[in-house]
Amino acid sequence: MLRWWKLSLLYPSSSSIVSECLKQQLTLEAAYNVTPCLPSPWGSYDPGQIGSTPSQPSWHEKLDIYDMNRQPIGSATAWEAQTTCLWHRTVYVIPHLSDGRLLFQRRAAWKWRMGGLWDVGLSETVELSEALPAAAQRAVQEELGQNAQLHLHECCRISTGWSGSTPHMQVCQADHNVLYRAMMSDEKVDFGERDAEVDTLEYWTIDEYQRRADEDLFHFAPWVHALILGCSDCFRLTPAMLDTVEL
Repeated sequence: MLRWWKLSLLYPSSSSIVSECLKQQLTLEAAYNVTPCLPSPWGSYDPGQIGSTPSQPSWHEKLDIYDMNRQPIGSATAWEAQTTCLWHRTVYVIPHLSDGRLLFQRRAAWKWRMGGLWDVGLSETVELSEALPAAAQRAVQEELGQNAQLHLHECCRISTGWSGSTPHMQVCQADHNVLYRAMMSDEKVDFGERDAEVDTLEYWTIDEYQRRADEDLFHFAPWVHALILGCSDCFRLTPAMLDTVEL
């Protein structure tokens, strides 16, 4: 059970209407549909406009598909999962610095889904039969750098859904998310080459995130607000975490 007084401390100047809407939608026992709180500025989801699968290989990759209760029920392509509301697994890694800042990334503008918007941490869609910790380490090496190794601590599981039109595609996604946090000693470490899907990596305080969100909620992919609100402990720096700083 989330303690909402903790969230009020974390978000003393939050966008009140959206925050209250998300609080009402949020339960950890059921699907967390954030669409009513964050409707797409590009229009409602229209399944009649999905179209055929793009040529990019990643859209043809197979994923495990689950029911709402995280029970496996089959497989589908990434395109089918992201456009027809099929529950699948996603992992997030939230790197923290000792000064309290945490990692945000801007997605490359050419990406079909939420291209050019800000995301939180490092993330990957979990591939067919892939273990969750392996997917999380893959996120670290593909998006932070091929030489990166972080000690990960699982901190939250939450299911989120969002649907709407976007400039490049119809999105109807249903994610069983698993979040990990990790400590880093220095934001300037060169971890080597990273995936072209990442445009920019920046470290912000939660206050800086909130300031940007207050300017325009759709500077960010819509699931970002849901994850930060619903998994608030993953975004706090605790004294115990300082003992696990990665060199």
